[in-house]
Amino acid sequence: MRRLLLAALGLALALAPSLALAADPPSRSPRERDERGMRIYFMGFLSRGPAWTAEVTDATRALQEAHLANIRRLAADGRLLIAGPFAYEESDTDQSLRGIFIFDTETRAEAEELARTDPAVQAGRLAIRIVPWYGPYGLTYADREAAKPAP
Repeated sequence: MRRLLLAALGLALALAPSLALAADPPSRSPRERDERGMRIYFMGFLSRGPAWTAEVTDATRALQEAHLANIRRLAADGRLLIAGPFAYEESDTDQSLRGIFIFDTETRAEAEELARTDPAVQAGRLAIRIVPWYGPYGLTYADREAAKPAP
């Protein structure tokens, strides 16, 4: 089932740039709802960076905590709408793609700037690629509290 969902997401992402260009006239803000009830978001694909390692150390744990704190900060102020890791099965041979961010920004450059605030990206443990995504208007965490880890 996960593979089917990932395949559907991949197809949607492959089609999104051409749909977005056709659906959004240049004068419209990416944040505005179009006639289809859709809008442009900026999706960040996190992958293993040049300094990635599977080794778990005090330093990698601290970096992960800083990464999660940055996610909570961006989610709390509404600029990061969705974030999360991919749920691989042990049998998946390529696990280089680590997770996604969906940003609510006016431009790709703004999303890239926010992505650069992530300590794991700064350290090279993760790398990120930002692409425009044509998705449903109103995409958000239903409850901002959901972005906070359980105690």
